[in-house]
Amino acid sequence: MSNVDQWPTHYDPKVVEQKWQNLWLTREFYERVFRFKEDSDKPSFVIDTPPPFTSGELHMGHAYWVTIIDTTARFRRLAGYNVLHPQGWDTQGLPTELKVQYKLGVPKEKRELFLQKCREWTEEMISKMKEGMVRLGYRPEWERFEYRTYESNYRRAVQRSLLEMFGKGLLKNKEGPVYWCPKCETALAQSEVGYKEEEGVLAYVKFPLEGEET
Repeated sequence: MSNVDQWPTHYDPKVVEQKWQNLWLTREFYERVFRFKEDSDKPSFVIDTPPPFTSGELHMGHAYWVTIIDTTARFRRLAGYNVLHPQGWDTQGLPTELKVQYKLGVPKEKRELFLQKCREWTEEMISKMKEGMVRLGYRPEWERFEYRTYESNYRRAVQRSLLEMFGKGLLKNKEGPVYWCPKCETALAQSEVGYKEEEGVLAYVKFPLEGEET
């Protein structure tokens, strides 16, 4: 009997995909195929993966970009590149706070408990999203280059990068409004703000600083 005769007549994704997902997650395959090697003499190819917000649910946009990124990483490895493929999680955001505040019923005034519950909720959402990504066949370097944006080392890296770019003239300062929500009692990102054109007055409020002459 030839190998062709042994092929299944129908594709069963539950069997086939699970097999390869498990194999790609093994230590052997990681070290041999997926690991970025700092001492490699191959040309480096670094993928700047955008960290998704930890909503807990994968949508079509997530599926689209992880498929493209994963395909690019695998192609570059086959082409002889030493590929760095990290994966981060955007853990900073008002939606997380609102979930903890209103869904879990934890008030912001209890700061330590509130921060703890934010981290717990975030990790639970990451676990769900990561499971979905693995099922899609997505294989970044979970072992070494998985990060959260609330981690102190990530914040230091971002701040250092901004200072270096500013020193090279790649960034500039400009004045702009701070969007403040009196209900949430926090600043909002511009992307979280709706727009409604009205004529009004732009007011400037100057707060005195300790040790500053008024």
